[in-house]
Amino acid sequence: RPDVVYVPFSDSPPLRWALLWRANNATARVRAFAEAARQLVDDAP
Repeated sequence: RPDVVYVPFSDSPPLRWALLWRANNATARVRAFAEAARQLVDDAP
């Protein structure tokens, strides 16, 4: 998707992150993606 980007950087301390989206755009697809991401994080070592 051209409106989603990944910007790597290595010159800062570790930080916490989260998925964000507008509440009025919380479609079933967005919720499914967020759930899949949560499962990946929960299953990480």
